[in-house]
Amino acid sequence: MTQEQLAERLNISNKTVSKWETGKCMPDYGIIKSLCEILGVTVSELMDGEEEKESIRVYDEEQILELLRRTQELERQKNTLYGMLLIVMGIALLAISPKYLIRS
Repeated sequence: MTQEQLAERLNISNKTVSKWETGKCMPDYGIIKSLCEILGVTVSELMDGEEEKESIRVYDEEQILELLRRTQELERQKNTLYGMLLIVMGIALLAISPKYLIRS
């Protein structure tokens, strides 16, 4: 299956699939189950990158999906905080800069 075909079946762009394959990002937790169904693998096989046949590890797929959801939510919160920090720093610099311009 090509990236284009997989992307069509998941209603996403083939660039997104490419990013998964190169490790630049992970699939959103909301489409993991669909992705696994299309690929014919379990969630733990997808996360491990290996078949479960020889693995002694036992995973609860719902726990894995919940962990992915939480991880992605924390990443979004972190990015929001960075944005807010940059805005506050910009405002602080604007407030300080006229004082330095007047003294010069």
